[in-house]
Amino acid sequence: MSKPHRSDINITDIAQALGISAATVSRALHNNPRISVATREKVRAAAAEMGYRHNQVASSLRNRRSNTIGLIVPRISMYFHAVFITELQNRLQQEGYQLMICQSNDSPELEKILASTLYSSRVDALVVALTLYTEELSHFDGFVNSGVPLIFYDRVPVSPYPASIIKGDDYRGGQLAGELLLSAGSRRPAYLSGPLMCNLYRDRLAGFKQALKQANVTLREDRMFFQELTEENAVRAMQQLFEQHEEQPDAIFATNDTSALAAVAYARHRTHRGWRLDGPVRYCSGFRAET
Repeated sequence: MSKPHRSDINITDIAQALGISAATVSRALHNNPRISVATREKVRAAAAEMGYRHNQVASSLRNRRSNTIGLIVPRISMYFHAVFITELQNRLQQEGYQLMICQSNDSPELEKILASTLYSSRVDALVVALTLYTEELSHFDGFVNSGVPLIFYDRVPVSPYPASIIKGDDYRGGQLAGELLLSAGSRRPAYLSGPLMCNLYRDRLAGFKQALKQANVTLREDRMFFQELTEENAVRAMQQLFEQHEEQPDAIFATNDTSALAAVAYARHRTHRGWRLDGPVRYCSGFRAET
């Protein structure tokens, strides 16, 4: 078999080398059952030897399908999104699709670039969890206008947008958290939240306030923090709550586990050093609580 020494080997080159038709080569490379196993193996061996690479872009242009789904997540390191990625990829592979994963790092500017890149890559659909700070959504208009399925999950638009939405009931979650802390005796709660431009924290706050309102308990402005939910920000909030105010809160609702764990660790550290809280402080993150 002659072996062309080029980097742009195509199925015609393989067909000429094997003395068969290009259509047979194409079917063999796609595991078409009409082609015998022996021929399929011979074609794959020749393709590997000659350095053939499938041109997915050209194929998608011909078929108007890429068999690829785009995904934009805020941070792959976040446990929730890591689990979601695994489940989504496993299911897509069962259906013959590949997953192209992009990370926005909670940057709206990067999110815009990634959306444009995935649109240019002709993905068959796009799945997105928005950044904490995304407010303007025009960078997704190309998908909508072209009829490409667009799905927002978890962090979704706060204003109506023509896309599919998958999210939890964060209003009810905030309400349950409020009821849990109230049932534990709290009357001076504090609230550690992410930015309110994100639907998660807007809905959780609304539900939490509704629970407090029904019990005639007020959430004071100086006990609310709207910030990126990092360990450092949680510690700063705890310092402000317990070192700069005469009347300390008796409960803390942290809207993610990172902030809740940092708050608990801060209180334990100060207690071990002889510093005392004015009574028990109750912590709640999601549906877990600790006194």
